[in-house]
Amino acid sequence: MKQNIKVSQAAFLGSFTGALTLVGAFFNSTNAYANSTNAYANSTNANSPMANFNANNCEFFVDGIASIYTYNQAWSRRILHSEIVAINPAIQRMGQWIRYRDTATGDTLTTEVFASRDTSFVFLAPNKWAIDFPYSGANFPNPGDNSPRSFALDIIDFAFFAEVSVSNGGTIRLWISDNGNNFSFDETFSPPTYISGLGRGSITWTSQNRNAFHQKEKCDHVITEHARGN
Repeated sequence: MKQNIKVSQAAFLGSFTGALTLVGAFFNSTNAYANSTNAYANSTNANSPMANFNANNCEFFVDGIASIYTYNQAWSRRILHSEIVAINPAIQRMGQWIRYRDTATGDTLTTEVFASRDTSFVFLAPNKWAIDFPYSGANFPNPGDNSPRSFALDIIDFAFFAEVSVSNGGTIRLWISDNGNNFSFDETFSPPTYISGLGRGSITWTSQNRNAFHQKEKCDHVITEHARGN
């Protein structure tokens, strides 16, 4: 991913009203994201966004990141679990871009996982959405035919995005990243971490002092007002 990419987000207006307006300069400007070899430009999403911008106006934030370990008598697996909260009502959906290395082939690959309210691992508050990405498994049933399979993916880095529809039917993406870089998996899970029980398994939560939570810290005043319903 190209390093130190910073993009203005002046084109994104109407925060907290649900209204979205695009200024003409948006279409005529040179977009650093679209002209780079980074994660955003190489999106695996079939419906590629019209453009990408940093989420500079507290549109959404990352509220928690964990590694979940689950098992039973026949299988085990580990899942990268992220929890995000949308503040701006114009957001249509949210997700996570992930880069990883497949240890079986040595290939470095990318994927996108969209947020859902459907998670069986933790209780989600009404305003939270979860992203679950399995990155290792032993004899875990294949979703296609239930045949056991084992896999191990080394997660390298990731970033978070929210999609907003615009008046012409297109979509733009707002990104939470590490000042234009991806969030390092190793930095995110560096000590201290916090382990809690999960029936047959455990959850290892990262520290809230990691880089992925800078947006949450910066937007504390907006988050407080949102929680109050204002």
